[in-house]
Amino acid sequence: MSGYITNPVAGVRILEEQALSARMNQEAANVEFRLEGSSEPVVIAAKVTEKRAEAVLSSDMLAKLGEVADGKVGLYADGEKLQEIRVIYNIAPRSDDPLLIDDFESYAGLMNLLLDSWSSNKDSGCELGISLSDEWKHDGEYALQFEYMETRNGWAGCEFPKEADWSDCDALQLWVKPDGNNQKTVVQISTASGGSYEAYLQEYPEYASTTEPMLITIPFGEFQDKNGKGAFSSAAAADISGFGLWVNAIGDSPAIDGNGEVRGVLYYDDIKAVASGKTAPEFTVTEHIAEDGKTANGQGVNSEEGGTDVTGTNGVAAGTDAAGSIAWTMYIVPLISGLISLAAIVCLVLLVMKKSNDEKG
Repeated sequence: MSGYITNPVAGVRILEEQALSARMNQEAANVEFRLEGSSEPVVIAAKVTEKRAEAVLSSDMLAKLGEVADGKVGLYADGEKLQEIRVIYNIAPRSDDPLLIDDFESYAGLMNLLLDSWSSNKDSGCELGISLSDEWKHDGEYALQFEYMETRNGWAGCEFPKEADWSDCDALQLWVKPDGNNQKTVVQISTASGGSYEAYLQEYPEYASTTEPMLITIPFGEFQDKNGKGAFSSAAAADISGFGLWVNAIGDSPAIDGNGEVRGVLYYDDIKAVASGKTAPEFTVTEHIAEDGKTANGQGVNSEEGGTDVTGTNGVAAGTDAAGSIAWTMYIVPLISGLISLAAIVCLVLLVMKKSNDEKG
């Protein structure tokens, strides 16, 4: 006997009362739907009419399944499993923010949902793996991990479709953790009129000189159309059609290994259009926050002051404290050494004087 589920379809989000249905190749007396969530499975007996089975998942039963991103709906006939599909229970999709490309929080950590939104492309002989990272991230639980292997002249990237009007904005903002390879690191904005505007992160010294995570704000004027249409403008931003992240290998780069390949991992998070008022790019180094809410050096992070501008005073203050400690050490150590040497000389003089007196006696 065989059969298949006709409703719901695989991958759907079930947020309210849901009709369940299935078809079978022959009639059966005992047909049921078994639904698995975060707790005990919910079993619902189906009403069978000829070769069609129907049931209803009520709101109360749905609530018992909990919030689950990898839930299951199974079709059983006379105790035999005929089909099983995966669905999402009680997890609403993210709100449609026209300015947000992605914050990677709406996928519940599931690769299949990520890959439904982001498509990948790569040159022959190259490799690209995109996934969700819960280690390196900005805000929330996840960021995008972009892991690549490219030949000397290869390329790879991923794209996100987005129809939006950004004419009230003047910059793109995104969080990035560089890998230090400094290949051609492309941030791309596409428009419905065929424009493809790009900025190259490796060209900025603030990015190229570190592997520390940072929040980057790039004014629209920094993006140039790769086909010569000029700089990205607010007028062009009124008709956004997509967004892309790419890495193109630089053939004479020191990062190319002996096999003529370059490998690296970049992390991206919180990609969005903003009204910044800025006319020059800004790079603000951020702390790496571990799962316990501590920074890499064990200190907590003030949520309102999570970063340090690479040209700001916070870094200078930290450097001043460190320099002060080193300066004190430079003076104290020689002083102590000198006192010890003086004491040794005094003791030696007293010993010689005592010996001389003893000989006279």
